[in-house]
Amino acid sequence: MEERKTTNGLRVLMIAPEPFFQPRGTPFSEYYRIKAYSSMGLQVDLLAYPIGEDKEIPGLTIHRSFRPPGVKNVPVGPSLTKIYLDFFLFFRAIWMLIRGRYDFIHTHEEGCLIGVLARKIWRLPHVYDMHSSLPEQFENFEYTKNRFVVRVFTWLERLTLRNSDIIITICPHLSDVVKSVVPDKEPLLIENTYTDQEKVSCEAEKAAKIRGGLGIGDAPMVLYAGTFEAYQGLDILVEAAAGVLEKRPDVHFVLVGGSPAQVEEVRRLVDERGIQKNIHFTGNLPPEEIPCYIEACTLLVSVRKQGVNTPLKIYSYMKSGRPIVATRHLTHTQVLSDETAFLTELSPEEFAAGVLEALNNPEAAEQRAMRAKSVAEASYSNAAYMEKMKTLFGKIQEILKEKH
Repeated sequence: MEERKTTNGLRVLMIAPEPFFQPRGTPFSEYYRIKAYSSMGLQVDLLAYPIGEDKEIPGLTIHRSFRPPGVKNVPVGPSLTKIYLDFFLFFRAIWMLIRGRYDFIHTHEEGCLIGVLARKIWRLPHVYDMHSSLPEQFENFEYTKNRFVVRVFTWLERLTLRNSDIIITICPHLSDVVKSVVPDKEPLLIENTYTDQEKVSCEAEKAAKIRGGLGIGDAPMVLYAGTFEAYQGLDILVEAAAGVLEKRPDVHFVLVGGSPAQVEEVRRLVDERGIQKNIHFTGNLPPEEIPCYIEACTLLVSVRKQGVNTPLKIYSYMKSGRPIVATRHLTHTQVLSDETAFLTELSPEEFAAGVLEALNNPEAAEQRAMRAKSVAEASYSNAAYMEKMKTLFGKIQEILKEKH
């Protein structure tokens, strides 16, 4: 993806109602979509929130909406902060559409409304990147049960799907959602599998240093790496860890991620169980440091008790060659199976049993890990991702050709 073709003259306006860049789900997806467009010679104008790290990508120009006083961060999921920022994002987008000359528009999440307007008013082809079902977000994040609000976003989603020339989905469930609304449209499934570190590798000395720094030594190390949002099920993981430690007091759990406030909340649960000596918190780490933690671990875990989208970390887990324990939840079973992971029911007791089974049966754990790695190499590699992005670009070119 690093090689960039000579510019093909095509210019895209990408709408990302996100803090770009921050190391979390949708911004990662946006980042790699842009890198793929760049490698194919497109010029990308990205409109994002006024928060986040600038990224240097050939052909990319980052535009940011107005930053209102008092807004310093954006929580994951629906929030009043996002609604506040979307107001300014919307008007900046309209101004850019009036002044700019774009060949098509590519929108993410609730930015889809801008894509619908651009298609109707400016006749621009609209590519909608569907990372989640908008009404389902309110359920997953337990933000509101107000029926009117949910109905509004259900209407917005249906309006968007009917007014998109190309619909990208990131998991099979979302493809099913699309087909239920617009049966005549075939969504393009492009999982968020690309990574700058496709091969999870780390020098043995660095992995040993991590273990030494945590005081783990050669003991079994169970790793969780991801956000600390409620839907990730870290409360269940802590309860499961307590169950594991009753039978295997030599095991250590390392939890990577979480804001200081989120870490303290989970730490309180750990303290209540009296297992703080075996639970280690690192807080948020730069993405480039994660491979060494994966290299250092014995086992990888993901609980995830809500949602439908496959977590980005699962693809990295599979590529690592380390055994995986995960809940038998749609977020995981769209990618994992009993052949490639230890899948358990959603309870602390069942999850603890899965961790113990993986630790106590290293041969079976190794076999499943190798199968998972093989599946990842075949279906979720960077090369596979780029082939799908080339298919997307081919569809865009066909639409533009028909238009002219």
